[in-house]
Amino acid sequence: MVQKSAAVYTNDPQQPQFNLLMKTVVKPFIQVKPSNTILFRGFPEQLGRQTIDLITNGNPFHILKTDTNLQQQIAFELETVEDGKHYRLHVTNAAASGNYSGFVLCRTDHPKRPEIKVIVTGAIETELSVSPLALFLGHTGAVQPLRTGEIKIRHNRKQAFQITRLTYDDRLITVTQEPLTNEAGYALKVTPRMENVPKGDHREATITIETDNKGGTKDQVRVNVVNQ
Repeated sequence: MVQKSAAVYTNDPQQPQFNLLMKTVVKPFIQVKPSNTILFRGFPEQLGRQTIDLITNGNPFHILKTDTNLQQQIAFELETVEDGKHYRLHVTNAAASGNYSGFVLCRTDHPKRPEIKVIVTGAIETELSVSPLALFLGHTGAVQPLRTGEIKIRHNRKQAFQITRLTYDDRLITVTQEPLTNEAGYALKVTPRMENVPKGDHREATITIETDNKGGTKDQVRVNVVNQ
């Protein structure tokens, strides 16, 4: 729906000014219903197939080629509902976890609409979340206190699990573990061992976290210890 107005000024003493109001409905050459965006959010098994209809408003068209830049994250299928008039794009999530953003591109023979881009975004939850994935610890400035860190490991389905193993360089850091309050998960307190980091230098370490969730999972957190 488009609405525009124009003020008209005349030399008519009875009507020196009046307004013109114009209303119209502008139809696209090809309708994309319900919209040209798709969002997948949640656990993988909760995400069903999403469908977009491509319908002509006049001249017939054909989809010549369909491609995507999300080959590893999604799968799609093009259905011909009525040749030359109506096509249906089915898109499903194929990612097990993580975030992604991209598109499915439909190339057509319509002279006014040669390309139709459908934006696809995914926010796929994992059962375990580890945050943050990087820590910056130690003496970060001459007058700054010792900086320590904390890692939180949560079960997004609120199910109990155990940390089966923590692997790290105990010459650079110490790690203590305690359960989260009112949550299914743990907090890891990380303290740098500054006696093993020379003044003006820094060291890097990795904390590997293994759990018994679904037969065992493994996550890593990068740690940078500085001694300014």
